[in-house]
Amino acid sequence: MNLYIKLNNARYELQNLRLKKSGLNKYSSYNYYELGDFLPAINSLCLKYDMTTRFNIITDKNSEKAILTIINSSEPQEKLEFISPTAEVEIGKKKDGTGGAEPIQNLGGKITYMRRYMLMTAFEMVESDRVEQINRELTGSISDDDLEKINKTRTQSQLIKVCSALKTKYKTNLITPHYERRIEELKQDEVELQKKGKK
Repeated sequence: MNLYIKLNNARYELQNLRLKKSGLNKYSSYNYYELGDFLPAINSLCLKYDMTTRFNIITDKNSEKAILTIINSSEPQEKLEFISPTAEVEIGKKKDGTGGAEPIQNLGGKITYMRRYMLMTAFEMVESDRVEQINRELTGSISDDDLEKINKTRTQSQLIKVCSALKTKYKTNLITPHYERRIEELKQDEVELQKKGKK
């Protein structure tokens, strides 16, 4: 069995395992896969399909690259490489430039992050909720379900409560136009009610 078939089989089995995401990004409110969530499954599939993974970070012409190599263990000359530029990690560093981890801890963080990303790329793992969030931010749109929550509000206090909750999922500039529109609609509804009350 060649390496492409082995990797495709492993990808197919991995996607059907329904792995759980233990990572939580509190700032942007989304869950993600930590390395430990999927590495045991990948190791088991590599053993099953006679593959080996090798991860390296190298410097080439003043640029740093992460390389994940998948090797056909029964035919070691058969290899697939996945390559990506790296990025610096500053664990715990505050916006004002204070704090932060020791250089060796930042290096460890970089290796862990890059290894995670490279394995996810090679095995075509998708974090769909994060992808959906990024797509919403790029397109400047709010999901239909969340838009309906805004439209169903009947008072200004309800609207404020709903929009405050949605700020954990969306940027403020995406929510503001819908908030302002609904405020105007609620004011108009109040005017209409007052008119009916005077008749």
